[in-house]
Amino acid sequence: MLTPRFGELLIGLAAVAGLAPASAHGAIPNSLVLNEVNTVSGSKYLDNGNADSTFGRVEGNGQNWMEFLVVQGDPKPGAGFKNTLDLRGWTMHWSYDKDNLHGSVGSGDITFTNDPLWAAVPRGTIITLSEWSDVWYDKATGTRDGGYDGFGVLHGTAFNSATDMYIGSSPSTPTVDPHLYTTDTSWDPAANGGGANGDWHIHVFAGEQNPDTSYKYFNFSGSVTTTSGTFAIGTEDGGLFAANNDNWQYTITDAQGNVIQGPYGEQDTGLGSTWRVSSTEILRLEGRFNGDQPQSIYLDTNITDYADGSESTFGKPNVWSSGAGHQGLDGLQNWLQMGDANLDGQVTSADYIIWRKNLGSAGGWLQGDFSGDKTVDMADYDVWRAHFGATSPSGGAALGATTVPEPQSFALLALGVVVLSWRPEYCSSRRRLKRN
Repeated sequence: MLTPRFGELLIGLAAVAGLAPASAHGAIPNSLVLNEVNTVSGSKYLDNGNADSTFGRVEGNGQNWMEFLVVQGDPKPGAGFKNTLDLRGWTMHWSYDKDNLHGSVGSGDITFTNDPLWAAVPRGTIITLSEWSDVWYDKATGTRDGGYDGFGVLHGTAFNSATDMYIGSSPSTPTVDPHLYTTDTSWDPAANGGGANGDWHIHVFAGEQNPDTSYKYFNFSGSVTTTSGTFAIGTEDGGLFAANNDNWQYTITDAQGNVIQGPYGEQDTGLGSTWRVSSTEILRLEGRFNGDQPQSIYLDTNITDYADGSESTFGKPNVWSSGAGHQGLDGLQNWLQMGDANLDGQVTSADYIIWRKNLGSAGGWLQGDFSGDKTVDMADYDVWRAHFGATSPSGGAALGATTVPEPQSFALLALGVVVLSWRPEYCSSRRRLKRN
């Protein structure tokens, strides 16, 4: 059964946003943060014999990958914030300087494309980006390969498990998790019983292409310099981006160039950092985002919250101190209500319309599957009805008294945003009008 693509959250959202450029409002510091980044060298392993929860124990710990966390939505006109963030046109600038290794340097940009996937990303979502070089670049033909999109469509040369699915110099080394080269844009917070166990994760394979060979979800630019010369990003030697422990630093900006986070970097970059990552560690954000903390603290992340670590949790909340420390994200995700299909933080008739439209079909949360069984059915209506009128702490104003629509029938007025309560006399009047 196909899992609905995360991009389908645009039902009721992108239409309102009109797929316009990213919000022109001022920057909201730390509304998007770097949550974790892999700095393990390609020939080494994660420290202390640890294994990543997704990759297992492999050389390079999955090669170049990084993880973002959506902390706050776009500002609303006047005051307050939306529950979703428009990331189109946002950029992460990275750079490194291997001053202790023949002067090798590199810098570049990772920019979110205008793909609808990024138009309205829910607060509390973890976004991972991986660059698996042997997959996205075909050494035999010298051309870029694509990846698989959310429906399993291949763009580029087919993968060869005998030569592509390993880390190191030979297939005898451990195989790599499919998440490294398979894009998964599904999003289903009701999965696995919902709550902290729900699916708040979307993953993008960096080499994912459109049919015209342009990059689908991120654009990449920049160059790297080694003892062999200078190479442009987008070539085999240049790669797509770099994440390492060599005086690495980054800055995140929005579509208007406002600084959202950074510049942050390692200790000897002169940026005031308090951490230094080795070639067998990862960099991660520790603490914050617990449900008992006020919302204002979400936007107060600073460099002291980052630390080096020997435990890696790709696509999941961060864990440290051998499990004693755990990054609770319930404070970011508590806006979502059972029955809220359009992600506005409220359970209204608009959510009923979505459920009714998809009744009897396979789907996820965004299609009205609030029970998490991948089917839109009457059980989901019961969930919606039980929560009708609920408003999250960060949602809109309290709802007034409204009649709950019955599943047997509904009518839409104007553009289809109002649901009428089912009444026999109303239906009879419509039949009389038709006979006339």
